[in-house]
Amino acid sequence: MKEILEITSEKFIRDRQVMDVRDIFIRQEKNYLLKFGLAVHPIKQNGKPDKSQLVLTSLGPEFANCTDLDCIKELYTNFMLDYTYNGLKITKFTYKLLKKIQYINFDEFSLFVIHAYTEDEFDETVKLISIYRNLSIREKTILKEKYNEMFKKIKEPTAKNVKGNYHKKVKHTMSAIGWCKDIKCDFINWKIEIT
Repeated sequence: MKEILEITSEKFIRDRQVMDVRDIFIRQEKNYLLKFGLAVHPIKQNGKPDKSQLVLTSLGPEFANCTDLDCIKELYTNFMLDYTYNGLKITKFTYKLLKKIQYINFDEFSLFVIHAYTEDEFDETVKLISIYRNLSIREKTILKEKYNEMFKKIKEPTAKNVKGNYHKKVKHTMSAIGWCKDIKCDFINWKIEIT
C-alpha cells in the first residue's frame, strides 16, 4: 500500500501542475478575447459584469471566420486603431509618427511616445525623438539615468518593481502595435517601423 501511495501521489502532483498550466492558459485566452473586443462579460441585473460568462461581440464571429493572416491582421488593426493608452489613441498616434520618422526604438517609445496624452503633442514628440537621436551615447545614458531617478522618486515608494513592470508594459504596447498592418516590430532590437 505504501508503494502504491508513493507512486500515485507523484501522479496527482503532476496532474495538478498540468491543471494549473491549463487554467493559466484558459485565463490568458479569456483575457485576449476580452482585451481585443472579441467577447465581453454580460451585464447582470445589478449592473455589474457577470465574470462567470463570456458573450461574443460582433467582432468575435468575424475574427473566427477569417481564413488567412491578412484578414486577421485587418480586423486586429481596425481594433487597435481605437485602442487608447493614457487617453490617447496610441496606435493612430504611432502610425502618424512612423510615417514622419520611419522607426521608433524602445528608448524613444518609453521616454517620449508612451507619455503623450493628446494628439496635440505630436510635433513635440517628433522634436524630442529627433533631439534624442542626435545625442551621443554618453548623453543618452545620462538622460536615461536622470529619468530613472525621477521614476524612482515618483513611483517606487508606493509599489514594488515599478520600473520592471513599466518596461514590460512598454514592450507589450510596442509588440501589440508591431502586429498591425504596415508596421513591423523588430523583437531583437526592440524597434517598430513602417513597412
